[in-house]
Amino acid sequence: MIRYPRLSSQGALANGKALMNVAGYFCASEAAPSVQPPAKLLSTQAIRQQRPVHHISYPLSEALFLFMDSSCYKKKSAIRTILAPTQSLDYSALLLDSLHPENEIEAIPDIKHDDIMSRYVFEIEKQYHLDETKQQKVGGMGESDGGVWFVPYPRLEPLPVVEPLAEAELIRDTIAVVKQRRHGIPFGVYTSGLVDLSLASKLKDGVGLKRCIVSLGVSNPLSYEKNMFVRNNSVAGDDESPSKQFQSVCSFIALAAESGFPIEVAVLEGNDAAQASDLAKSLGAVNVHTFPPPLGKN
Repeated sequence: MIRYPRLSSQGALANGKALMNVAGYFCASEAAPSVQPPAKLLSTQAIRQQRPVHHISYPLSEALFLFMDSSCYKKKSAIRTILAPTQSLDYSALLLDSLHPENEIEAIPDIKHDDIMSRYVFEIEKQYHLDETKQQKVGGMGESDGGVWFVPYPRLEPLPVVEPLAEAELIRDTIAVVKQRRHGIPFGVYTSGLVDLSLASKLKDGVGLKRCIVSLGVSNPLSYEKNMFVRNNSVAGDDESPSKQFQSVCSFIALAAESGFPIEVAVLEGNDAAQASDLAKSLGAVNVHTFPPPLGKN
Protein backbone atom coordinates (compact mmCIF):
# COMPACT_ATOMS: atom_id res chain seq x y z
CA MET A 1 0.00 0.00 0.00
CA ILE A 2 1.43 3.35 -1.05
CA ARG A 3 0.86 6.27 1.32
CA TYR A 4 0.83 9.90 0.22
CA PRO A 5 1.50 12.65 2.79
CA ARG A 6 0.12 16.17 2.69
CA LEU A 7 2.15 18.48 0.50
CA SER A 8 2.85 22.18 0.70
CA SER A 9 4.87 24.75 -1.16
CA GLN A 10 7.30 24.73 1.77
CA GLY A 11 7.73 20.99 1.46
CA ALA A 12 8.40 21.37 -2.22
CA LEU A 13 11.25 23.73 -1.38
CA ALA A 14 13.07 21.11 0.65
CA ASN A 15 15.38 20.22 -2.22
CA GLY A 16 16.70 23.78 -2.33
CA LYS A 17 15.10 24.77 -5.61
CA ALA A 18 13.19 27.98 -5.94
CA LEU A 19 9.42 27.68 -5.81
CA MET A 20 9.11 29.00 -9.34
CA ASN A 21 11.18 26.06 -10.62
CA VAL A 22 9.44 23.40 -8.54
CA ALA A 23 6.00 24.64 -9.45
CA GLY A 24 6.79 24.57 -13.14
CA TYR A 25 7.39 28.20 -14.04
CA PHE A 26 8.83 28.43 -17.51
CA CYS A 27 9.00 31.69 -19.42
CA ALA A 28 8.32 31.36 -23.13
CA SER A 29 11.85 32.54 -23.84
CA GLU A 30 13.26 29.70 -21.72
CA ALA A 31 11.56 26.92 -23.66
CA ALA A 32 13.78 24.78 -25.84
CA PRO A 33 13.97 25.90 -29.48
CA SER A 34 12.20 22.75 -30.65
CA VAL A 35 9.26 23.36 -28.34
CA GLN A 36 6.78 25.74 -29.94
CA PRO A 37 3.98 27.27 -27.85
CA PRO A 38 0.39 27.06 -29.08
CA ALA A 39 -0.50 29.69 -31.65
CA LYS A 40 -3.61 30.97 -29.87
CA LEU A 41 -3.26 32.34 -26.35
CA LEU A 42 -5.43 34.43 -24.12
CA SER A 43 -3.74 37.60 -22.99
CA THR A 44 -2.66 37.69 -19.37
CA GLN A 45 -5.02 40.59 -18.74
CA ALA A 46 -7.95 38.70 -20.22
CA ILE A 47 -7.24 35.63 -18.09
CA ARG A 48 -6.91 37.64 -14.90
CA GLN A 49 -10.18 39.41 -15.54
CA GLN A 50 -11.84 36.00 -15.26
CA ARG A 51 -9.83 34.59 -12.32
CA PRO A 52 -6.30 34.34 -10.91
CA VAL A 53 -3.78 32.71 -13.21
CA HIS A 54 -3.22 29.09 -12.22
CA HIS A 55 -0.72 26.56 -13.49
CA ILE A 56 -1.89 24.11 -16.10
CA SER A 57 0.73 21.57 -14.99
CA TYR A 58 2.76 20.64 -11.93
CA PRO A 59 5.84 18.35 -11.92
CA LEU A 60 5.97 16.18 -8.82
CA SER A 61 7.87 13.00 -7.90
CA GLU A 62 9.16 12.25 -11.43
CA ALA A 63 5.68 12.73 -12.86
CA LEU A 64 3.87 15.54 -14.65
CA PHE A 65 0.34 16.37 -13.51
CA LEU A 66 -1.92 18.10 -16.03
CA PHE A 67 -4.74 19.99 -14.36
CA MET A 68 -8.30 19.94 -15.64
CA ASP A 69 -10.79 22.48 -14.35
CA SER A 70 -14.31 23.43 -15.35
CA SER A 71 -13.08 25.57 -18.27
CA CYS A 72 -11.93 22.38 -20.02
CA TYR A 73 -15.46 20.98 -20.18
CA LYS A 74 -17.98 21.35 -22.98
CA LYS A 75 -20.87 21.18 -20.52
CA LYS A 76 -21.30 21.64 -16.81
CA SER A 77 -19.56 18.86 -14.91
CA ALA A 78 -20.42 17.46 -11.50
CA ILE A 79 -18.15 18.21 -8.57
CA ARG A 80 -16.41 15.15 -7.15
CA THR A 81 -14.06 14.05 -4.39
CA ILE A 82 -10.95 12.70 -6.08
CA LEU A 83 -7.90 11.55 -4.11
CA ALA A 84 -4.60 12.46 -5.77
CA PRO A 85 -1.13 13.66 -4.71
CA THR A 86 -1.94 17.16 -5.96
CA GLN A 87 -5.07 17.54 -3.83
CA SER A 88 -3.06 18.63 -0.80
CA LEU A 89 -0.85 21.17 -2.55
CA ASP A 90 -0.53 24.60 -1.02
CA TYR A 91 -2.63 27.08 -2.97
CA SER A 92 0.34 29.43 -3.46
CA ALA A 93 2.17 26.74 -5.39
CA LEU A 94 -0.55 26.75 -8.04
CA LEU A 95 -0.58 30.47 -8.79
CA LEU A 96 1.43 32.02 -11.59
CA ASP A 97 3.71 34.94 -10.82
CA SER A 98 1.69 38.08 -11.56
CA LEU A 99 4.94 39.99 -12.06
CA HIS A 100 5.82 37.98 -15.14
CA PRO A 101 3.07 38.32 -17.77
CA GLU A 102 5.04 36.11 -20.16
CA ASN A 103 3.97 33.19 -17.99
CA GLU A 104 0.48 33.29 -19.47
CA ILE A 105 1.62 30.30 -21.55
CA GLU A 106 1.41 28.30 -18.31
CA ALA A 107 -2.23 29.06 -17.50
CA ILE A 108 -5.24 26.88 -18.12
CA PRO A 109 -7.08 28.47 -21.06
CA ASP A 110 -10.79 29.03 -21.16
CA ILE A 111 -11.04 28.22 -24.83
CA LYS A 112 -11.99 25.47 -27.20
CA HIS A 113 -10.90 21.83 -27.12
CA ASP A 114 -8.05 22.06 -29.63
CA ASP A 115 -6.39 24.95 -27.83
CA ILE A 116 -6.57 23.20 -24.45
CA MET A 117 -5.11 20.08 -26.06
CA SER A 118 -2.26 22.01 -27.66
CA ARG A 119 -1.46 23.55 -24.30
CA TYR A 120 -1.26 20.11 -22.72
CA VAL A 121 0.94 18.85 -25.54
CA PHE A 122 3.24 21.84 -25.09
CA GLU A 123 3.60 21.14 -21.36
CA ILE A 124 4.40 17.46 -21.97
CA GLU A 125 6.96 18.23 -24.67
CA LYS A 126 8.61 20.80 -22.44
CA GLN A 127 8.80 18.33 -19.56
CA TYR A 128 10.40 15.62 -21.65
CA HIS A 129 12.71 17.77 -23.72
CA LEU A 130 16.43 17.35 -23.08
CA ASP A 131 19.06 19.98 -23.81
CA GLU A 132 21.06 19.43 -26.98
CA THR A 133 24.14 18.80 -24.85
CA LYS A 134 22.50 15.72 -23.39
CA GLN A 135 21.50 12.46 -24.98
CA GLN A 136 18.18 12.83 -26.80
CA LYS A 137 15.47 10.37 -25.82
CA VAL A 138 12.49 10.13 -28.13
CA GLY A 139 10.40 8.01 -25.80
CA GLY A 140 9.88 8.32 -22.06
CA MET A 141 12.39 8.73 -19.28
CA GLY A 142 12.94 5.06 -18.51
CA GLU A 143 12.13 3.30 -15.25
CA SER A 144 12.21 6.56 -13.29
CA ASP A 145 9.49 8.10 -15.46
CA GLY A 146 6.40 8.71 -13.35
CA GLY A 147 4.44 9.48 -16.49
CA VAL A 148 1.82 12.10 -17.25
CA TRP A 149 -1.34 12.25 -15.18
CA PHE A 150 -4.65 13.99 -15.81
CA VAL A 151 -5.99 15.31 -12.51
CA PRO A 152 -8.57 17.86 -11.37
CA TYR A 153 -7.51 21.05 -9.69
CA PRO A 154 -7.49 20.75 -5.89
CA ARG A 155 -10.60 21.66 -3.90
CA LEU A 156 -9.80 25.37 -3.85
CA GLU A 157 -12.24 28.21 -4.42
CA PRO A 158 -13.19 29.11 -7.09
CA LEU A 159 -11.94 25.88 -8.66
CA PRO A 160 -14.14 22.86 -7.77
CA VAL A 161 -12.88 19.32 -8.27
CA VAL A 162 -14.36 18.03 -11.51
CA GLU A 163 -14.11 14.60 -13.12
CA PRO A 164 -11.26 14.26 -15.67
CA LEU A 165 -12.87 11.31 -17.47
CA ALA A 166 -15.91 13.47 -18.19
CA GLU A 167 -13.66 14.77 -20.97
CA ALA A 168 -12.28 11.40 -22.07
CA GLU A 169 -12.12 12.62 -25.68
CA LEU A 170 -9.81 15.48 -24.72
CA ILE A 171 -7.55 13.05 -22.87
CA ARG A 172 -7.63 10.59 -25.77
CA ASP A 173 -6.78 13.23 -28.36
CA THR A 174 -3.95 14.66 -26.26
CA ILE A 175 -2.39 11.23 -25.81
CA ALA A 176 -2.72 10.47 -29.53
CA VAL A 177 -0.89 13.67 -30.51
CA VAL A 178 1.92 13.13 -28.00
CA LYS A 179 2.43 9.51 -29.04
CA GLN A 180 3.15 10.59 -32.60
CA ARG A 181 6.51 11.79 -31.27
CA ARG A 182 7.01 10.28 -27.83
CA HIS A 183 5.50 6.82 -27.88
CA GLY A 184 7.05 5.65 -24.60
CA ILE A 185 5.35 8.06 -22.20
CA PRO A 186 2.94 6.35 -19.78
CA PHE A 187 -0.35 8.20 -19.23
CA GLY A 188 -2.66 7.93 -16.25
CA VAL A 189 -5.74 9.52 -14.74
CA TYR A 190 -7.13 10.03 -11.26
CA THR A 191 -10.90 9.55 -11.33
CA SER A 192 -13.90 9.36 -9.05
CA GLY A 193 -15.14 6.36 -11.03
CA LEU A 194 -18.50 8.14 -11.34
CA VAL A 195 -18.59 8.17 -15.12
CA ASP A 196 -20.25 6.21 -17.89
CA LEU A 197 -19.51 2.60 -16.95
CA SER A 198 -18.77 1.78 -20.59
CA LEU A 199 -15.50 3.70 -20.17
CA ALA A 200 -14.24 1.06 -17.74
CA SER A 201 -13.50 -1.34 -20.60
CA LYS A 202 -12.05 1.38 -22.88
CA LEU A 203 -9.36 2.87 -20.66
CA LYS A 204 -6.46 1.36 -22.62
CA ASP A 205 -7.59 0.90 -26.20
CA GLY A 206 -10.28 3.58 -26.28
CA VAL A 207 -8.57 6.37 -24.32
CA GLY A 208 -4.90 5.37 -24.42
CA LEU A 209 -4.27 5.15 -20.68
CA LYS A 210 -1.73 2.88 -19.01
CA ARG A 211 -2.85 3.59 -15.45
CA CYS A 212 -6.06 4.66 -13.74
CA ILE A 213 -6.51 5.29 -10.01
CA VAL A 214 -10.11 5.29 -8.79
CA SER A 215 -11.15 7.11 -5.62
CA LEU A 216 -13.07 4.48 -3.70
CA GLY A 217 -12.03 6.10 -0.43
CA VAL A 218 -13.87 3.89 2.03
CA SER A 219 -15.35 0.45 2.54
CA ASN A 220 -19.11 1.08 2.84
CA PRO A 221 -21.90 3.43 1.70
CA LEU A 222 -22.29 5.19 5.05
CA SER A 223 -18.62 6.14 5.16
CA TYR A 224 -18.81 7.13 1.51
CA GLU A 225 -21.62 9.58 2.25
CA LYS A 226 -19.62 11.12 5.10
CA ASN A 227 -16.20 11.30 3.45
CA MET A 228 -16.58 11.18 -0.35
CA PHE A 229 -20.07 12.16 -1.44
CA VAL A 230 -20.70 15.58 -3.00
CA ARG A 231 -24.26 16.59 -3.82
CA ASN A 232 -24.67 18.17 -7.26
CA ASN A 233 -28.23 19.43 -7.41
CA SER A 234 -27.45 21.80 -10.27
CA VAL A 235 -26.16 19.10 -12.62
CA ALA A 236 -28.81 17.25 -14.60
CA GLY A 237 -28.75 13.50 -14.15
CA ASP A 238 -26.56 13.60 -11.04
CA ASP A 239 -29.18 12.97 -8.38
CA GLU A 240 -27.98 9.52 -7.30
CA SER A 241 -27.89 8.73 -3.61
CA PRO A 242 -24.56 8.17 -1.82
CA SER A 243 -25.31 4.46 -1.73
CA LYS A 244 -25.86 4.31 -5.50
CA GLN A 245 -22.73 6.33 -6.14
CA PHE A 246 -20.70 3.97 -3.95
CA GLN A 247 -22.05 1.01 -5.91
CA SER A 248 -21.23 2.76 -9.19
CA VAL A 249 -17.61 3.28 -8.13
CA CYS A 250 -17.33 -0.38 -7.15
CA SER A 251 -18.83 -1.42 -10.49
CA PHE A 252 -16.37 0.76 -12.41
CA ILE A 253 -13.43 -0.86 -10.62
CA ALA A 254 -14.76 -4.38 -11.18
CA LEU A 255 -15.56 -3.81 -14.87
CA ALA A 256 -12.13 -2.31 -15.55
CA ALA A 257 -10.46 -5.27 -13.84
CA GLU A 258 -12.59 -7.74 -15.79
CA SER A 259 -11.51 -6.08 -19.03
CA GLY A 260 -7.89 -6.83 -18.19
CA PHE A 261 -6.90 -3.28 -17.28
CA PRO A 262 -4.57 -3.00 -14.22
CA ILE A 263 -6.95 -0.79 -12.26
CA GLU A 264 -5.72 0.87 -9.06
CA VAL A 265 -7.65 2.34 -6.15
CA ALA A 266 -7.20 5.26 -3.77
CA VAL A 267 -8.50 5.02 -0.20
CA LEU A 268 -8.53 7.39 2.76
CA GLU A 269 -6.06 6.91 5.57
CA GLY A 270 -7.52 6.05 8.96
CA ASN A 271 -9.37 3.25 10.69
CA ASP A 272 -11.25 2.22 7.55
CA ALA A 273 -8.17 2.04 5.30
CA ALA A 274 -7.54 -1.68 5.77
CA GLN A 275 -11.14 -2.65 5.04
CA ALA A 276 -11.32 -0.30 2.07
CA SER A 277 -8.10 -1.80 0.74
CA ASP A 278 -9.48 -5.32 1.11
CA LEU A 279 -12.65 -4.30 -0.75
CA ALA A 280 -10.60 -2.74 -3.56
CA LYS A 281 -8.54 -5.89 -4.00
CA SER A 282 -11.66 -8.08 -3.95
CA LEU A 283 -13.01 -5.97 -6.82
CA GLY A 284 -9.84 -6.61 -8.81
CA ALA A 285 -7.52 -3.70 -7.99
CA VAL A 286 -3.83 -4.48 -8.53
CA ASN A 287 -2.63 -1.72 -6.21
CA VAL A 288 -4.02 0.48 -3.44
CA HIS A 289 -2.87 4.01 -2.58
CA THR A 290 -3.64 5.72 0.73
CA PHE A 291 -4.24 9.47 0.94
CA PRO A 292 -5.10 11.97 3.67
CA PRO A 293 -8.55 13.59 3.43
CA PRO A 294 -8.71 16.32 0.76
CA LEU A 295 -8.81 19.90 1.93
CA GLY A 296 -12.37 20.77 2.85
CA LYS A 297 -13.26 17.17 3.70
CA ASN A 298 -11.33 16.59 6.92
